[in-house]
Amino acid sequence: PPGSLGEIIGFGITHGFNSDAGVKRGGRVTTSPCESTEPLVCWRYEEPIGDVGFDSNTCRGDSGGPLFVLSGGQIVLAGVTSAGSNTSCLAPDYSTDADVY
Repeated sequence: PPGSLGEIIGFGITHGFNSDAGVKRGGRVTTSPCESTEPLVCWRYEEPIGDVGFDSNTCRGDSGGPLFVLSGGQIVLAGVTSAGSNTSCLAPDYSTDADVY
């Protein structure tokens, strides 16, 4: 549900059109309500940006990567990285994962 803490993992670029893909990175997100009726898990990447790894976003090359959340005392796969609204991957961005839970 919205407000859940999650962790995203991916091998994509850090932002814009960098060429730094291929490095495994992870970070935390807080899910938010989705603007769609599709089965998605969403979050907003907005300023002010928090500490590295605690306020994160996905970018090109991260598609298909996992979103894990804590549910019932267990870490579960809740989503698979799908899209973002900002091509630079910088804030502000509205990011979506396909809901697999």
